[in-house]
Amino acid sequence: MKSSYRLLAIVCVLLGTVPLIAVARPRASAKHVAARSKVPRDFKVAAQYGPGESDWKWWTTTILANGNATQTARDQRTTVKKLSLSQVEQLVSALHGERFSELSKEYRTEGKDGPTLILTLSENGRSHQVTVFLPSRKPDDPQVRRFLKVWSLVLTLLPAPNPEQTPETYRSPASW
Repeated sequence: MKSSYRLLAIVCVLLGTVPLIAVARPRASAKHVAARSKVPRDFKVAAQYGPGESDWKWWTTTILANGNATQTARDQRTTVKKLSLSQVEQLVSALHGERFSELSKEYRTEGKDGPTLILTLSENGRSHQVTVFLPSRKPDDPQVRRFLKVWSLVLTLLPAPNPEQTPETYRSPASW
């Protein structure tokens, strides 16, 4: 391919048409840009929050490979947002970095009804769902901490409808 550009450059110089080089150079196609992306074509993350006995709203957030993100809350309010490719890549990187697919399906604890966090990852034709019951009761569990790192990133990308439910809520066990 480089030799084709050299030949074109030589011909353009001989003909006095140097500006044609910039026009003739092909651009990366959408297919090539997608191939360089770290985001699988079928990538999807769904985050579900159940408040338990709390008066916070339950909600579901879905983030797709193309950056389309939707959130539906108990009051049926739906928020739609378009995430950038770099934001989606950041989420993919966090999921892989925390080895999300290696986490157990459930992290239970004894106690009364409380918050339930569910993350479902779908990519490359596979799906893995992890449920954490009462996350505040497991602050020292390394697997739950890995889960919560991804959970807090989802909240960073599309904030929860509960104003007090911030990413920091899940980053620092001291705040529990």
